[in-house]
Amino acid sequence: VGGLGWLAQGTRPDLAPVHSFLASHLKHAGTKHWKALRYVGHYLKGSMDYGIHFSSRGNPGLEGYVKFRPSEETSALADLNSPSTLVPFTDANWGPQDGSAPNASNRNDRIPMKNLRSMSGWITFRTGGPITYGCVRQSDTAQSSCQAEVHSINECTKDTLHLRHITDDLGLDDSSRPTRMWNDNQGAVDWSAGHSNRKMRHLNMRENLIRENGALGTNAVSVSHVPGKTNFADNFTKEQKCISTFTESRDSYMCSLADGGCWKVSIPIPNRE
Repeated sequence: VGGLGWLAQGTRPDLAPVHSFLASHLKHAGTKHWKALRYVGHYLKGSMDYGIHFSSRGNPGLEGYVKFRPSEETSALADLNSPSTLVPFTDANWGPQDGSAPNASNRNDRIPMKNLRSMSGWITFRTGGPITYGCVRQSDTAQSSCQAEVHSINECTKDTLHLRHITDDLGLDDSSRPTRMWNDNQGAVDWSAGHSNRKMRHLNMRENLIRENGALGTNAVSVSHVPGKTNFADNFTKEQKCISTFTESRDSYMCSLADGGCWKVSIPIPNRE
């Protein structure tokens, strides 16, 4: 599992979710976890040549996979293809989906209660590839899917602000304009813009970070809606995922050397005589 973490942090964002899930069961691992780890080994053997590719010319795979609203499509695709724009996506699930939740017939369930909370996932693109990504178990139990999404947006906002500080120190243009974050829950998008209701009043102050940096504050980060079926961060929140959907999303931002390079775009190699 430690080796999976090394790969996930380096060049394999597709391993970040499974590493997080397996790491949470290290102290109470069972036969099903060992089988899952062996399955990951088979997956790695069949995808050893996969990695991340960056290009100043953008990534046609990203543009062909994600779908935006017609009113936002032109500007959104321009951000994805821009070599100097941070494009974060965030998502969350509501509760576990691997069948590990305790039930009345299994009173001796050894699964820690914290592993039954929702999972937050995010991924940020720049120059056609993912530069940061992650998935973490939420610190408390979400009362609704909207609250789970708000927690995820808050985590992604912290990561985005960190990236903006780095780009500012490097003298890049990313921090000179607002960063638009994409999420697939309209209620969470509205909450981030300051529209609240009685059901969302119980949220803690720590989730107010996105509001301070959104429409009600410095306008450094804003949140927009993207359909859930084409949300890149969806792969970072599910214990079980449709294989075809997973591979389609993965191949939009990762490449295989066996296919002749990422996106099948020939990159000229300088002559070094």
